[in-house]
Formats: sequence, C-alpha cells, structure tokens
Amino acid sequence: NNAFGQISVDPNNKAEIRINCDQFSEINPPMASSTCGGELAFSFEDKLYSGGCMGTIERIWTIRDQCDNVSNYQQFIRLDDKTAPELSEYPSDVSVSINEIPEIPQISANDNCEQNLNVKFSEEILKDENEKTKSIIRTWSVKDKCGNVKTHKQIISITSGNS
Repeated sequence: NNAFGQISVDPNNKAEIRINCDQFSEINPPMASSTCGGELAFSFEDKLYSGGCMGTIERIWTIRDQCDNVSNYQQFIRLDDKTAPELSEYPSDVSVSINEIPEIPQISANDNCEQNLNVKFSEEILKDENEKTKSIIRTWSVKDKCGNVKTHKQIISITSGNS
C-alpha cells in the first residue's frame, strides 16, 4: 500500500444480503472512501455455493484507489426466487362435439431464474353412466427449483351427440 492514502470501507455495508435472482445484476458495490482522493475502482470475483433454492454467492470485492491502495470486502448474496414460472399458453375451456376435441397443445414454460423447465401434462376423461365421454380435464403444471408452481386446467365439455 502507498503511505499517502488509505481506503476505508463503510461499516454500514451489508455483509449478507438476500435478493431475488433476477435482481442479481442490480447489486451495488460497497460504500468506501479513500484519503488519496479521486475515484475508486471496484471489481469482484464470485463463487457459487449450494444453499437455499438458488444458491449463495460469495463475492469478494476488490477496491483500488488512485494511489494504488487495495482493500477487499467479502459479501454473501443469497439468491431467492419468489416468482412462479409462466406457461407459454393457457388454452380456454371449450364445449365441442366428440369429433371436435382439440389437439393437445405443446406447452412450454418460462421462468425469471431458470431455463429448461419441465411442464407436466395430465388428462382425465370423465364419463357418464352410459360410458359416454362427458368431459375432459387437461392439466399443465410447472414447478421451479424454489417450489414456485404454475398450474392451468382446461375443461373440454362434450356436447350431445357424443359416443
């Protein structure tokens, strides 16, 4: 370190923070000052650890002043996800004859924190006392690794003349 300056890191900085994963890029550097004057340069290195649904990041900030003094600051960032995924489409309920049952759409999901989510599909066929199809209930469901779930049901009512 240069004897003509010293970096001070503000003790009010939060060493541990919890944020939603889609806010990760919005983390500000720690508050710091230097007796050297001028702008401070901030850089960081991240290490991802498991823990919590999205993990915890250990961030080591490196702060450099105009006199080449260097100070490090350690911060732990716990990533959360409180937002449910969204399905690519939400088929409407319909009433149709048995010959007009719509094809099953291929539905995917988007999430603010994850990619390649698996959409689960199920179909339940309800019949009347004469074993004629009365309705079909289609269900699509997706769950991210933080347990946020989005489910959509489509009810297809079969009109008279069915077999």
